[in-house]
Amino acid sequence: MIVIAISASVFEFNQQESRKVGCDSFLPKPIQRVELLEKLQVHLGLEWVYEDQDKAKNIKGEKKSFTNSLNFTSQATIIPPSASELAILLDLAMRGNLISIAERSVELEKIDEKLQPFASHLYQLAKGFKGKQILEFLQKYFGAI
Repeated sequence: MIVIAISASVFEFNQQESRKVGCDSFLPKPIQRVELLEKLQVHLGLEWVYEDQDKAKNIKGEKKSFTNSLNFTSQATIIPPSASELAILLDLAMRGNLISIAERSVELEKIDEKLQPFASHLYQLAKGFKGKQILEFLQKYFGAI
């Protein structure tokens, strides 16, 4: 177990006392996120993986192709994707992976324009961080198959 002492007292004496009682490292308050992440990386042997900025920009650009408002006359106009695709989406939703859900919804619309209402609604939920509503939405269609 790694212990990092955090204190507003930044004198060398305080840092030495922290190390004497078993702390592996010391951070002064207020905590700076970058410093904390660096300490965690060093002590836990982590390698941080950052989002691909080009991929994020691409998703934002493709978002414009979606209908901004959801003008469905009824739930009957929403055609869900295949059972295998629903299973993948449901798995992503259970993991809380809203970014991948948004990406897949963009792909669904490209695959078949009949899926556009389903994909657009799913995309809006993902971008609104509506994880619970996504689960309910997907389970409704998954249960109907």
